Amino acid sequence: MFAVLLVSLVLTVSLGIFNITYRQLVLSSLARESEIAFAVADSARNCALYWNSDERDALQRPFGYYQSTYDLDTDSFTTALKPPAPTDNTLLTCADITPTVSQEDIGSSPGLRKSSFQLRLIPDPTNPTRKACANVVVTKSKDTDNRETIITVDGYNLAAAGAGDCIPTDLNRAVQRTIQTVING
Repeated sequence: MFAVLLVSLVLTVSLGIFNITYRQLVLSSLARESEIAFAVADSARNCALYWNSDERDALQRPFGYYQSTYDLDTDSFTTALKPPAPTDNTLLTCADITPTVSQEDIGSSPGLRKSSFQLRLIPDPTNPTRKACANVVVTKSKDTDNRETIITVDGYNLAAAGAGDCIPTDLNRAVQRTIQTVING
C-alpha cells in the first residue's frame, strides 16, 4: 500500500514537472518566432527609410517625393507631392532583393499617395529554405502646412512557399515610423 502511494506521488510530481517543461518549450518557441517577425519588420522599415531619405536624388525615390518651389511674387514656398519616375517601381533594392513597388493615389486630394511592396527575407542563414516576409506601406500626405510620411510594416515569421504572399495567420509584429515636416511655420 505504501508503494502505491509512493508511486502515485512520484508520478504526480513527474507530470507536474513535465507540464511546466512543456509550457516553457512552447513559450520559448513563440519568443523565437516573435523575434523573427520583429526582425523582418524592422529590416523592411529600415529599407523603406533608406529609400525615402531626402538625401537621395529625386529620381531615386520609389515612393515619390516632395518638391518645394519659391514664388517671388507671393514671397512663399509651395510644396507638391511628386510621383516617382516611371522606372522607379523596380529601383528599390533591399538585401539583394528587388520587390515591385505598387503606387496608388488615395482620395480626391493630389497630396495623398500610398506605395506598397512585399519583402521576403531569410531570417536564418543556416536554413535558407525558410523565409519570412514583410508587407510595407508608405503613405505620403501633404496639406498646407505639413508634409507627412508614414511607414507601416507588418512582419511575419513565415512566408508562403514560392513567390506567394505572406501568411497572415502566422505570428506577426508591426512597426511604424512617422516623419512630419512643417512647411510654413
